[in-house]
Amino acid sequence: QFTFNSTNNQLSISLEDDAAAPLIVDLSSLVADGSETIINVAGINTISGTGTAADPYIITATEVDGSV
Repeated sequence: QFTFNSTNNQLSISLEDDAAAPLIVDLSSLVADGSETIINVAGINTISGTGTAADPYIITATEVDGSV
């Protein structure tokens, strides 16, 4: 049996015929927070935001002909 707790990002694994306590796997290090993404811009392109859910990346790219 697998149970995922989205509050603390832990996965609990239990075997059907095993009386032992379930195995707990902490997956919190896999939660995206913006720090794992790097975006480089140059010239007339810009980026704002930190890449988190509260402050997502916004990338503005301008074509050579001036259209956005």
